[in-house]
Amino acid sequence: MSRQAQLDSAAHAKRIAYIDRRLRAVGPTRVKKVQVVAREGGPDLISGALLLAIMLRESGGRNVGGDQGHARGALQIHDNYWHGMLASVRGCRMAATIADADRPIIGKRMWIPVPGRNAAEPGYCPTIEDGARIAVVILNGYVRQAQAANITAVSDLIAVAVAAYNCGFAGALKGYRAGEVDQATTGRDYSADVLLRRSEVSKWLRAHPRWRPS
Repeated sequence: MSRQAQLDSAAHAKRIAYIDRRLRAVGPTRVKKVQVVAREGGPDLISGALLLAIMLRESGGRNVGGDQGHARGALQIHDNYWHGMLASVRGCRMAATIADADRPIIGKRMWIPVPGRNAAEPGYCPTIEDGARIAVVILNGYVRQAQAANITAVSDLIAVAVAAYNCGFAGALKGYRAGEVDQATTGRDYSADVLLRRSEVSKWLRAHPRWRPS
């Protein structure tokens, strides 16, 4: 095996170990709920594995606040853009930091909706399944925008939608037309990274059938 092949193999093993660790932290019930949400959300383009891959990229599956608390929960739904949808769903207390989210006692509380609270209120975020439902609406909207922009290949529709989830549709479309869909995304690799994670998550789910919905 060449040196590069060894490095690639080690990187792949590290990524799979991360997926295993983080999905186990989320737990089989919530992992299955995310897949059910994707199944119920419409076109097959937005799969459960894709939603889980986005979740892993965004937060590692933690109900944490990003972007000074504006990006909320496991799917990091941003209240500057999706306030109405956040306000329409139950609110869970949101961890301020990853360290807090990973503390067993605090982390468990993050998954429990607080009566009378919605996910748009300061310090709150959606449950993982409600966050997944909002993400499906957002992604399907970007797919429709990409179709309206005369993008037809399924792989391109997904790549543009995923990039747009990170940088907005205008940035994703501009990058796509320039030959680099990730031109404006975080790290200039968001869509490529998420789609690689989707493949790895799919393989992980096939190897762990009890984590898949019936």
